[in-house]
Order: sequence, then C-alpha cells, then structure tokens
Amino acid sequence: MDYTWCKKNKPTKKMFFVKYYGLLRQKGSFSLFKLIMLGLVAGLSGTALIIIINNVIVLDPQNKTFFPELFAAFMSVMGTHFIVQRVYQAALLKLSMNLIWEVKIKSLDNIRNADFQKFLSFGTNKVYNILTSDVVNVSRIGQMLASIIVAVITIVSCLVYLLWLTPVGFLISIITMIMVGTVHLFNEKKMKRKIQEAVVEEDAFFKYFDYIFFGLKELKLNRKISDDLYFNHIKLSGDKAKKLRCDVNIRFLNNTLTGQIFFFGIISLFLFILPYFDVSLLSNSFQYILVTLYIMGPAQIVAQFIPEFFHASVGLDRFRELEKLEESRENSGPGAAAFSAAPSRLVFSEVIFHYEKTYDEEGFSIGPLSFEMLKSEIVFISGGNGSGKSTFISLLTGLYPHSSGSIMVDDMLIEQGSKQAYRSLFSSVYTDNYLFDKIFGLEGNYDREMNEILKELGLASKVNFVNGAFSTTDLSFGQRKRLSLAASLLEDKPVYVFDELAANQDLEFKDYFYNTLLPALKAKGKIVIVVTHDEKYFNVADKHYKMEAGRIFPIT
Repeated sequence: MDYTWCKKNKPTKKMFFVKYYGLLRQKGSFSLFKLIMLGLVAGLSGTALIIIINNVIVLDPQNKTFFPELFAAFMSVMGTHFIVQRVYQAALLKLSMNLIWEVKIKSLDNIRNADFQKFLSFGTNKVYNILTSDVVNVSRIGQMLASIIVAVITIVSCLVYLLWLTPVGFLISIITMIMVGTVHLFNEKKMKRKIQEAVVEEDAFFKYFDYIFFGLKELKLNRKISDDLYFNHIKLSGDKAKKLRCDVNIRFLNNTLTGQIFFFGIISLFLFILPYFDVSLLSNSFQYILVTLYIMGPAQIVAQFIPEFFHASVGLDRFRELEKLEESRENSGPGAAAFSAAPSRLVFSEVIFHYEKTYDEEGFSIGPLSFEMLKSEIVFISGGNGSGKSTFISLLTGLYPHSSGSIMVDDMLIEQGSKQAYRSLFSSVYTDNYLFDKIFGLEGNYDREMNEILKELGLASKVNFVNGAFSTTDLSFGQRKRLSLAASLLEDKPVYVFDELAANQDLEFKDYFYNTLLPALKAKGKIVIVVTHDEKYFNVADKHYKMEAGRIFPIT
C-alpha cells in the first residue's frame, strides 16, 4: 500500500484548535468568548460543589447536623451548574450538526463544480471516506468541546483549591499530571502516524465496495476471481486497516489506564502506605483524597478526548485537502445564451489533450485534432480499443480541457470561462453513463412528451414517466441505455453525442436508431456524433472519422 499521502500531507504547523476554530467560524455563527464564559461558570460551579461538600465534612464528620445556609448554597450552585451545562452543550451540539451537514452539502457543490480531471485524480473512494468518516470525526470535537472546557476549568479550579487547602498535596498532584502528560506526549507522534496510515488503508478499502456492488454478476460467474478478490485483496486490506485502528486505540487505552494508575497510586500512598509507616505528609489527607477523586472525573473526560483529538486532527487535514476542490471550481463564464440556440458549425483546429504522467504510468496524448462538424450533419467516429475514442469524446464535450489548439462554435472561441456554456450545447449518452431515475432541471410538466418518446423507443410496456420521474430503472443493460437516450432526447440540445449506444441493442432497435432516429435528428438541424463499429450502417453518416493512436483521420 502506498503511504505517500502521509508524507505529502503532513499537518500544518498551525495549531489544531486554531484551524478548528476557523472552521467553526467559517461554517456558522460562533463566539469563543461566550463559550469560554459559559464553560468558566460551569467549571467553577462544579468546583464550588466539592468545596461545599468538603466544608460539610469538616464541620460535621459524623453527618448529623443540618446546615441550611450550605444546603441553600449547594442547591443554588447545582442548579446553576446544570442549567449552564444544558444551554451551551445544546448550542455546541447544534453547531456540530451544522458543521457535518454544511461540510457535506458544500463538498457536493464543490465536486459538481470542480474541474472534472482534478476530481478524477482525487479519487471517489477517498472523497467518500472523508465525507462519511473524517467529517464525523471532526464534528465530534464540537460535541465534546463543552465537556472538555468544563473539565479543564474544573481541574484548574480544583488545583487552585488544593493549593489553598494543602500546598504539598497540590505539588504532588502537579507532578503526577506532568508524569501522565509525558507518557501521552511520548506516544503522540507514533499514534498520529498510525492514524494516517489507517485512513489511507481505509480509502483503499472503500474501492472494494464498488467491486462487490457493481461487479457482483461477474464475480458470481467466476469463483476463482471472486476468491482472489476477497482473500488476497479485500480481506488483506480490511485486516490491515483493522490492525492499524486497533493498535492506535490500544495505545490510547494504555495511556488512559496509566493516568488512572498514577492517581490511584497517589491515593493508596496517603490512604494505606504512609499510615503503615506512621508518616503524615498532610494534615487533611481525607479532604485531599476527596478532591483528587473529584478531579479524576474531569481528567477522565480529557483522557477520552485525546484519541478523538488525534482522529479529528487527521480528519481536519484531509477535509482541508478536500476543500482544494473548491479552488478548482470552474468559472461559469458567459451563459448558454452566449451561443446560438442552433450553432451551424463546430470546429477543432490542431487541438491537443495531454494526460499528465502519474506514478508508474507514462503520460498520454491525443491530437493534434482538426475537423469540422456542421449543423444537420451525422458524423461517425470509429477506431479500435486504445485508439483514444473515449478521451476524444470527453474532450469534445468539454469534460477535459484542451492543452493547445482552438475550439470554435460558429465564430466564438471556446476558452476556460466559456466551458460550461460550451458543455451546455451537448446532450451525451456515454458508454458508462449514469441513469438518474428522475429528470432534473425541467420547468413544467413533460410527462406526455416523455411517454411518447418511451413509446417510440419500445419502452412503454416496461416503464412510464410520471411527475418528472421514471416508474422504474430496473431494466436490462440495453433498455437502460435506451432510457438514457430518452432522457437525452427530451433535453432537445443542438449537439448530440452517442458513444456505442447501439452496441448492446437488438437488431430491430439498431435499425431504428440508425435509419430513423439519427436522420430525424439531422432533419431537426442537430449536429449528431456517433461512436460506432456497426459497419452495416456506415452509409448513414455524412462524415466518417477513424481514430488511431490518438489521431483522427477522415474516411472518404
């Protein structure tokens, strides 16, 4: 497994809480001052409770006297403590939920507007893991923040009380905390590294979900392939991710237990060992032990927070990496109205597209490509596997940016700012197209028009269109392709691109597609580009180009 991500994406030197605070401010209204003030009241009121309890014990060790003033103070402080806790923990929970969903919603917006190539290079499995796991890890910090602030303030105020109560006990507690903190810091770097390795392994593991979900039929046909995928890939990857996560969590557990051992060791020292040797370091050992036991509760909260902090720290760095997609958001430029509703020609002049070199793969180029496609023209593209047809279609429809050369629609030069408007001219059915069960972007009711198209394509007995949605998409592969074609035809765009659409159709539909549908689109003034190997219908084309090694050649 490649762990270069861990090296390339080291956390920035900016402190985690500074980055996290900035994220909270970015995602919603957030007042650090109010948070600290509420936490201060909650923490001090919690300490006041233990002070009142201590005073009752001192005044009446036998617990036979009622102290109305102390009782009133206790009830008032307790009420304040829990009311304040309720108010600001609820506020932080809302903030955390807002953070989770704002991040997910905004990320999907960034993805849909991102440069297509950059998104593909990012990796869908990694994006999925960030949005389902890392964002939740980050949000947990917000959920725990209220308890953490109260815990820290409680610990500090209790230490101040200990200093007043017994300076020697205070010093012993401080030394104990320093020792516990040293143990935690000793393991910090290694634990964070393990977490980074674990999330990278989990990114790799997520891709196997696609293998199982979308390749199940192929796996059912070949048990050898299925076993190889499971035992030599899925299980190994899952076991490795599991081991990394277990190692990290066990280290955190060891740290937590170490802290408890230190504290209980100090208590046993004053409660059993020193009395055995008739040694007394403190005049009020039981009060010290009571305060120490009270401190252990908040200390446990802080200890439980540490693993969450490490996971959130790694998650926040990965989330910040995902935000880079926002930097690649495409400028929408002029709207579709900038082009003619029915452009008369589409011209490529010496256009080149180049794949960058990645890892062990050499870069790949197609071009230079020069051709002209005219209104009311059917253009066929053919070529063998690896000739560059799929890349050409992505370049033609504006998914990939051209590296050099020029693309013209009528007399308008296509530049980066006009890419979205250029893409809006096309309606495409790709070989790997995704079929939505609902047609989005419709204004008005098109049920009648779509059902007529479904009837024309021979699908009326299988599916109907009601309230902007298909009644089912649970169809054969060829029928799903036809359903995608139906959605494409309803768009009524000036340029149509069909990539091997007829390859998995029966002979009757093929004949309809080539001899009826394509001429009908041509008669409507459309530019129609068809990637095909159906030699029987080559005569339908007005122009025919063949692709070889990334170049395009006219066939006369």
